[in-house]
Amino acid sequence: MHDPFMVSGFWSGAVRVFLVLFVLIGALTVFFGWRAVARGKASVGWPHVNGTVTRSTVDMSPEYSTAEVGFQYSVAGTTYSGNRIQFGYSGSEHSSEAKEIWDRFRLGNAVPVYYDPQDPAISVLVPGSPADPWFVPELGAVFIIVGCLVFLAFTKSLRQQRALGEKVSFERRS
Repeated sequence: MHDPFMVSGFWSGAVRVFLVLFVLIGALTVFFGWRAVARGKASVGWPHVNGTVTRSTVDMSPEYSTAEVGFQYSVAGTTYSGNRIQFGYSGSEHSSEAKEIWDRFRLGNAVPVYYDPQDPAISVLVPGSPADPWFVPELGAVFIIVGCLVFLAFTKSLRQQRALGEKVSFERRS
């Protein structure tokens, strides 16, 4: 019976590095996704000031559309720039959503800008989170779980092969 995890020394190390990177990417995705969810929830209670839209573009394609908005605002005499529409927003499969954002935040429009009172440089135009704010952290958790399970299975297979004294190779056996 062929063991799918049977690999030589070089491939053993390369597979381990790949799996560690896979888990690391998952961990970073969980961290940044969770941070966006937490900031989205917190932003609902943030103070706001009037700002001005300095850039407004929309990129529409058949598969995915995204709006980008730049704005300036002042807090306590200091001028800041921002570009975050909503924590967790990265675009939409529906071009109408991106166009709606573009229509709402036209170049030169006055807009309310919500800012973090502890760090006014952190700001957002739409407080709160998108409809499914947990998608990104959940995706990162899947990366971590799958990466760890495959890493454990791979490591167990290598130990068994070495315990049996088999030559570890990357060849298919019949």
